[in-house]
Parts: sequence; C-alpha cells; structure tokens
Amino acid sequence: MIKETERIQKVVEKHRYCDICGNLSKTYCTKCGKDLCNKCVKHEDYDSGDYRGNCYCAKCWDLGEDIRRKISDLEYEIEELSEEWDKLCKAK
Repeated sequence: MIKETERIQKVVEKHRYCDICGNLSKTYCTKCGKDLCNKCVKHEDYDSGDYRGNCYCAKCWDLGEDIRRKISDLEYEIEELSEEWDKLCKAK
C-alpha cells in the first residue's frame, strides 16, 4: 500500500544589505568590514583570479590616501634596492 504524505518545510534565507545605502550587499570593505553594494564600493583592487579583489568604502579609501602614497614610495624604494643588490651579485 502506498500512502502520500505532504510535508511543508520552512526555509530561512539570510540576506546581507549594504551598511551605507540599504541595497543588497555584494561585498564588504576590506578595512572596516562594512557590507557594501556595488554602488557604494569606492575602489576595488582587481585580481586576476575568479574572486573579487579588495574592496574599500569611500570613507576608508579617502582616509588612506596619504598612507597609500607612502606605501607606493616604499615599494619603489624596495624595487630600487633589489635591483642594486642584483647588480652587485652579477658584478662579482
């Protein structure tokens, strides 16, 4: 004998919303952790992989302007020092 029974299952879905404008969130700020929609992402470091790069909200991106400039200067200095080291090793 076959009896049919009906079963109702409650499904709970969780959605993240942008902490700035309230739209559906797609990512988060790498520095402060706020949920962000695509519209509220001020800057994104693009990655060659399948995933999004680091995203920043407007506040964190603007606050880090001087620090990013210093990091860039130091990266350039490191590159110069590395080239100098290579020249020393190849000369001997």
